[in-house]
Amino acid sequence: MHLTVSSRYGAALAGVGAGVVLLVAGCGGTGTQASSPTPPPTTTSPSPTPSPSPSASPSPSPSSSPTPKVTKAADGRKLSACRDLRCEVEVKGGDTIRFAAKYDLQAFHVQQIAKQTLYFATADSDGSGISGYVGGSGSVSTADAHIEITPLGSKRMILKIRPR
Repeated sequence: MHLTVSSRYGAALAGVGAGVVLLVAGCGGTGTQASSPTPPPTTTSPSPTPSPSPSASPSPSPSSSPTPKVTKAADGRKLSACRDLRCEVEVKGGDTIRFAAKYDLQAFHVQQIAKQTLYFATADSDGSGISGYVGGSGSVSTADAHIEITPLGSKRMILKIRPR
């Protein structure tokens, strides 16, 4: 089974003993730039007195509107809407979403939701599966499904499930 887990706050899979830390540091430098000498003027006529330029007022920057917060799942708590791998449901700890027998992914079990972290386990048609967690917003991908996870609070999440 192929599995990919991604999250804004971090994700981990059971059985993975090491984490990867990526540090990005910016560095800058200072330096001087050599300039060529200014060429002498080619004419000897007096230059006009420059007129004062109008004061430059800062142009308004486009305001960034906040991303709308999801507050309700399209299919509500109707977990059976997910049988075809196409749904958007609200889940809480203890919920199990079951999929049609034609898919490799048979079930997605929400073990627990705590502090905006979803702990889950899956079951495949061959009896195998995986378990892990996603903190905050993120996604889980299996051989059959892509599952986007959006927190609703400390104990509820919205799962948007689509076929891969």
